[in-house]
Amino acid sequence: MSTATVNRLCKSVDTLGALNAQIAALTRQANVLKDELKASGYDEVLGYTFRAVITTKTTARLDTKLVRALLSPVEIEECTVESNSTSVSLFDL
Repeated sequence: MSTATVNRLCKSVDTLGALNAQIAALTRQANVLKDELKASGYDEVLGYTFRAVITTKTTARLDTKLVRALLSPVEIEECTVESNSTSVSLFDL
């Protein structure tokens, strides 16, 4: 790998870290505002530029531990779907 490539990638890592920090701060602010809207008791709140719709829904999920207890290892293998993903993790220096 060339020095130019290494330098470019180093800058990319640092930029990504800075962006992630900004996103985290903005996410905390957004969560405070969402909590305020949820606590308002309204189903909809109109702003000057945006409209917020507050909904509550019930979701269901499989209890994986229970499913594994009910199914045989062969059945679990037959129902298991594998997928690949590539991720980037950042750590402070």
